[in-house]
Amino acid sequence: WFQNQEGPVISDSAQCPTAHHRLLPTKRFLFLRNLVDAKECTFCGAEEETLSHLFWNCHFVQGFWNSVQDWLCDTCCNCTPPIFSELLVLFGLDQNFRTDCVLDLLILMGKFYIYKCRLQETLPNSNVFTAIVKERYTVERYRCCTNGSTLKFRLVWLPYMSLVE
Repeated sequence: WFQNQEGPVISDSAQCPTAHHRLLPTKRFLFLRNLVDAKECTFCGAEEETLSHLFWNCHFVQGFWNSVQDWLCDTCCNCTPPIFSELLVLFGLDQNFRTDCVLDLLILMGKFYIYKCRLQETLPNSNVFTAIVKERYTVERYRCCTNGSTLKFRLVWLPYMSLVE
């Protein structure tokens, strides 16, 4: 982070701990290393692909997060908009919003899904993502049933049961 006249500016390496070590390369980084021909976003092609653009600022990604937020708010009684913010998606915390472990998991899964879409050069689709979340829920439920932690699992997922059933 650093401050300018308009407020805080998020540097590329501050957005993700792995970014500092270049474990999550963007097209901007790859272009600077002469590994790709263009530095523009894989999804929109209009802006330079940085971590903040890839995971938040791209209008296709914004559409994805808005659709996921609508799914959460329409289906889950304890979710009220706005859920997602740039700080919450990029850093995992926002002082104006409190999360729980399931919402943290959904954000992490969303970012992983966006990055997979980037690698496959396909646009993020909230319908595909909801199916991935439901599959993950099924796997987690099975794992907890086999290791005897069903009660804890139910308590954690209780506010989100309407999403996955």
